[in-house]
This record gives sequence, structure tokens and C-alpha cells, in this order.
Amino acid sequence: MLEVALLVKPVPALDRLPPYTVGRPPFETDLILDFNESLEPLPITGAVPESPTAHLYPWTAQLENQLAERLGVDSDRVIVTCGADDALERSVRSVCHPGSRVVLIQPTYGMVKRYAIISGAEIVTVPWWQGSFPVDEVCDAAGNDAALLFLVSPNNPTGSVVTRDELDSVATRLPRTLVLHDQAYREFSDPEYDLTETALTHPNVVLVRTFSKAWGGAGLRAGYAVGDARVIDWLRRIGQPFPVSRPTLEILEAKVTRNAEPSRERVDRIRAQRDRLTEILTRLGAEPLPSQASFVAARFADAPWVRIAMASLGIAIRGFPSRSAVGDWLRTTLPGDDTAFERLVACFHTVLKPETLIVDLGGESPQVTRLPAQPDRIRELAASSATRSAESASPNPALLQSTLEHLGKRPAWLVGSTPEAIRAARAAGVLPLAMVAPGDDPSIARPALEKAGAARILDSLEDIVELLR
Repeated sequence: MLEVALLVKPVPALDRLPPYTVGRPPFETDLILDFNESLEPLPITGAVPESPTAHLYPWTAQLENQLAERLGVDSDRVIVTCGADDALERSVRSVCHPGSRVVLIQPTYGMVKRYAIISGAEIVTVPWWQGSFPVDEVCDAAGNDAALLFLVSPNNPTGSVVTRDELDSVATRLPRTLVLHDQAYREFSDPEYDLTETALTHPNVVLVRTFSKAWGGAGLRAGYAVGDARVIDWLRRIGQPFPVSRPTLEILEAKVTRNAEPSRERVDRIRAQRDRLTEILTRLGAEPLPSQASFVAARFADAPWVRIAMASLGIAIRGFPSRSAVGDWLRTTLPGDDTAFERLVACFHTVLKPETLIVDLGGESPQVTRLPAQPDRIRELAASSATRSAESASPNPALLQSTLEHLGKRPAWLVGSTPEAIRAARAAGVLPLAMVAPGDDPSIARPALEKAGAARILDSLEDIVELLR
């Protein structure tokens, strides 16, 4: 079919905006820890009425009144939005235009930068990873006329927090700047870092919250903003009139009462897992940041490799390959569920500190070597495997399965030459690596091994030496 020329041109800003994606590998992952979602669904039994009301437009006034009552403010200071992202975008659009200036922390949640680019605003960044919030640097960057300052506390992806005094200082010193404060992870932080009361005393601060994180309602696509009634009126005028669906409203109207809170037991489990994972990653040689959020960010010697290796074991964690400032970092959402957490910990041990190497490239049985092994031992193993592969038939799946069963729970890597070996390793929690068998067509074998879930296809067994460093 002949393609018709498209003569319509998009706005120039789209040239700077690649599609939003987390870029998962081509093989299946079943433990999804790269979206900061809850693995436990929001309980909604009895919340949806028996008679469907989808034929009616969803008015948000009742939920806004309920939220205002919880916060102790007038209802005209609250607006319900389509997720927190909608509130963030409305805030940017309400004050930003070509030539205005936006101050962003780096690194931080990326959507506000996208909204600012679309608005035509100039973007100025201030580094902040951990420790005290850089009040002076932020105020210097904002000057007397910045349109907007965006700060997330706890920050995403670092987990760092702003104190009450720091927020109060920034808001006071920048009276002409809209301070957009994202509180998506507020429930996971220590009580002293709840900045709500401080924020609501400043007319130039807008708080943004979500039902996606602690509440466990990411699929509802609902959030809200709280601020000065005059600013909230701007947000009402600039967005869609019916931002959330009627079923979403009915679920939340039934759940969000004056005293209702997200599951404290689940939040406490996540906080405990956060501390434990921080300790474990430190012992394994990574550099985790102190976090007050529902995730842990850590720097790794080879973050892209760790991410793909974890994915080959079925666990998706967040990487940032397109953002140079955080290219060496990975963010792991805490699952909350104890079984899932133990699996996460075991997989990090497998990837970062393997104790056994299994080579199944042909011969009577797989070769097993204790790790860490000296490079000379790996080279001997490579030579031996090459000889065995040339002299014998294909690997024996039954012998490999027996070897994996005898392995127990020891962290291990496997090098195999068949998709069956790769799948068997994944099922056993063993990191699957692959080599194309002698005589196999690489153009056919490599895609099959990749699809089966091989973390990497080696050119030589000696490549293991580099991966183990």
C-alpha cells in the first residue's frame, strides 16, 4: 500500500520528546518492580454500586469535599485530577509560556520537564542527590522571576527528602514562583518529613498527591492538588472538565473518608524492606542512597548489565539509559510481599555474588566450578568445554536438570547453548548466559537464545571473567 505524504507538522518541542517508555527487555518478566506500583490491589469490595452509572458524567465535587475535610481546608482549595500527572501538567501550563523559566532538581521525576518543554519554557537544573536540600542554589537559579520550581519529596528516583524549614525558606524567598511540590511518596517517609502543614501556609505552593502509590490504586488514574483557592481555580480552568471516570470516583468516595488511610501494615512492611535492601546492596558492592520512599536507588559498576541480568531472572527494575545523570543507577520498588522480597534479594545475590558456574555446552554432564574462580581456571574451563563440545553430541537436558536440582539455593550462573537450557536455568533461579553452539547458524541461534531469556550471549567462555569483575 502506497504511503500518503503527511504534510502536517508537529510543534517543534516534540523533536525533544521521545515516547515515554521504561524499555523492558524482549523476554518475559513476572515481578514488576520498575513502575513503583503496589503489588497488592486496592480492596474495592462493595465500593461499586450494583446499578452502573457510566451513563452519567463524573462530577468530582463530593470527593473534593471529602479530601478537603481530611486536610482541614475549604473545598475550593482541592481539585481531583487524572492521576498526579494531570495535576502536574495543569500546574505547569497555568504559569509557563515561551520565555519563562522552570527550575528542576536533577535527578527527579521526568514528566514535569516534558511539560515544561511543551510549554516552551527555559529549564534550569540544580543537582541534588542526598543530604540537605540546596536552598541557596535553587533560589539563585530561580532569581526573582522563575515561573515554577518543581520539587518531589521524597524525591524520585533518589528517595531524598526536603525538611519543613527548607520548604518554608524556598517558598518565602521565591514569592513570585509557583512551588510545585509532589508528595507521591509521602506516606512512606518519617512523620517529620510530612510538609503538608507548612506548604498550606504559603499561597505560592501547590501540593500534588496520588492514589497510585500507598493507596495501591495506580489503575484508577486519580490524584489531586491542594493549594491556594486562586491557584486551584487556574488548574480547574486549564484542564478537562471531567478528569476521572465515574467508577473511579465511586471507588474513592467509598474509601476516602475522614479517618481512612492506606494500609499501615503494608507501608510498614515496605519501610522495613527498604532498610534491609539498602543494607544488602551495600554488602553486595552497590552504593544505595538513603531513601524515604517506597524504593531504593543504587549505583552499580555496570547498571545496564545488572538490570538485564535481573530481568533474565524475571524481575523488572528501573534503569535510566537515556538520562546520563542517572545512567549508572537503578531504582528498585519494594514489593511489600515477603515472598517476592526474598526472591528479589536472592536474585541480587545471584547477579552480584554468584558462588557457582555451570557450563552446559556438550559432553557427558555439565561442568560445575566454584566461584569466584581465577581467570586461569575460567580459561581452562573454556578450553575443556570447546573440546567436549567438538567431540560430543548436544547437551543432555536431563543431566542439566539433575545438576540444577542438586545446586540447592546457591547463587549460580549457567552458560548454555540451547533455549531449553536457558529456560531451565531461569526456572531454577540461575542466571542464564548463552553461547552459540559450534555448527549452529548464529542468525537463527542468537534470536532463539535471546527470546528464551539469556542475559547475554557470550562470544567465548572467557567473557565470564569480565562479567565477574
